Amino acid sequence: MDDTISIHKFKRRKFLMGEDADKGEDKISKMPDSILHKILSLLPIEDVLRTSLLSKRWRYLWTSISDLDFFENSLLCRPFLADTNFVNSVERLLLLHDSSNIQKFHLKLDLSVCPLRVTTWIAAAVRCQVQEFDLSLPNEVPVVLPDNLFTCELLKKLKLQMNSIFIFPDLIHMTNLTTLHVTATFPYDRSTENLFSGCPLLQELVLHNCVWRHSDIITISVPNIRTLTISRDCLQPFPHGFYDSVRISAPKLTSLKCINYLSGEVFLCNLPSLVDAYIDIQGMKYMDVVVHERAIKLLGGVCKVKSLTVSNRTLPIFASYDIFRVPLPVFGNLTHLKVNSVHRHTSAELLHILRKSTNLESLEMPMGIRSRHWYFHIVPSGTTILSCLKTLILTGFCPNVVEDVYFLRHLLQNAMVLEKITIICSETIAPNSKTRKKIIDRFQVFCLRRRSCVIEFLK
Repeated sequence: MDDTISIHKFKRRKFLMGEDADKGEDKISKMPDSILHKILSLLPIEDVLRTSLLSKRWRYLWTSISDLDFFENSLLCRPFLADTNFVNSVERLLLLHDSSNIQKFHLKLDLSVCPLRVTTWIAAAVRCQVQEFDLSLPNEVPVVLPDNLFTCELLKKLKLQMNSIFIFPDLIHMTNLTTLHVTATFPYDRSTENLFSGCPLLQELVLHNCVWRHSDIITISVPNIRTLTISRDCLQPFPHGFYDSVRISAPKLTSLKCINYLSGEVFLCNLPSLVDAYIDIQGMKYMDVVVHERAIKLLGGVCKVKSLTVSNRTLPIFASYDIFRVPLPVFGNLTHLKVNSVHRHTSAELLHILRKSTNLESLEMPMGIRSRHWYFHIVPSGTTILSCLKTLILTGFCPNVVEDVYFLRHLLQNAMVLEKITIICSETIAPNSKTRKKIIDRFQVFCLRRRSCVIEFLK
């Protein structure tokens, strides 16, 4: 047994010291501090502290690492260690860290830890002029964030996943913060205004599962923001007095991503610079008239974008006129449309959005066609919905499905300025099979009539 332990110790020493470990030559320890710090940043926190036992060169090396990643990934199977090894390791590293700056600080807890301890850890990281701060806490940890976090002038990225009430001081002065991700409950509307007004250089904002207390509609006005994500991945009733309706005013916003059930309204105003948008409205199959009206208003706020991506779950919105007599907005500036999937229930909806996109030049369908019915008859005679289309990217094309072939033939016959079609065939078709060659020959006939159009088949 003792011999086995000695062999393992020798192998570990040989790994750390290189191939010449048996000669007593320590190659790794001769590396620059920057490389050794990078190696330490990839290790679990307990192992980082153990490296101090390797040699004199390693004894205090861990006290100056710039990337700290505290993640309780293994404690779910060892809950009895929650207040011993992990907690003690975090406190030892933070309290004994030297005066050098911390570049990244990531703390993710899966188990309940004393909130006061967590607050102390955060304050210690901020004293080291942390630049990227990422905090993820379980629901049962009501941590009060220290005031110095919100006056840290070197802080550039802040990510908070708290799942509890977000309490912060009146004085907020994060002059270099450019990225902010928040999952929390805001206590009142004025606190939100103070937060964003204290971040004058904020360019990226992510609001995930955020709700506001005692405020029907919260106004978010961020003058310099470039990208905004508003997402909600659960449909649960809020406690009395909590709401999630927001009004966005961002004159420099260029990219918007909205993944939402629209349990509350999303008002988009003053977005003159918006270029691209991703819209994923969940729960549309329930055909709720209130949600449809909110969705149409949301689409109206992005109707001037040049690039639009819509999910399969969002497409039913475009049939709202047929159902609720709610008119669709016109996407007059739209040149690129990406539709994640089209099945038999949404092919008509796709044609509706194509009718409203009069200047569309590029259509992308990365998840292919699953429709068994194409309703081209809904397009009035004499109306060309593909008059500007130049490129098409189609994934999962299956030549054995009549509707797939019908859709592609319709494009080739009616898209008069079409220049290129990129087809990624279904995985059931072998690259060198006769079926694949038959597909190519079949559609090359159409290309001969339209010399400017090229069909590209990919694996």
